[in-house]
Amino acid sequence: MSEFVKVFDAVKEVFDTEPGSVKEIDEGLISETFEVEKGEKKYIIQFSDKKHLENCLLGYRMFKDVIPVPETVTSTVKEIKGENFVVVEKVKGESAETDINPERVRKAGKTLAKIHDYTELPHEGHIKN
Repeated sequence: MSEFVKVFDAVKEVFDTEPGSVKEIDEGLISETFEVEKGEKKYIIQFSDKKHLENCLLGYRMFKDVIPVPETVTSTVKEIKGENFVVVEKVKGESAETDINPERVRKAGKTLAKIHDYTELPHEGHIKN
């Protein structure tokens, strides 16, 4: 299935309308990620395996009062034509993937500290219910 066809299908499934614009986001290692514009709002659609997407949604719920996370549009992983996806609102900010510097590293460390202060994680890896 073409990347953009599946994005259009996912938007139609969730919003019952077509997106205004679609842009592929090349960054990231696990998910196929797209930015979708609908009217004045922007959303992120991620396609990946179901377990990974469930972990993303769990993290958003767990840490929404601790660190900036996107508001979820889909509360569960959706599937269309064999493709698993979630939709979240786009948060303000920019990727640090190509601009790693000491200030960003300090800020990332402070954010990780907030997560670890909030809850004790029983082991490394994915968060579990």
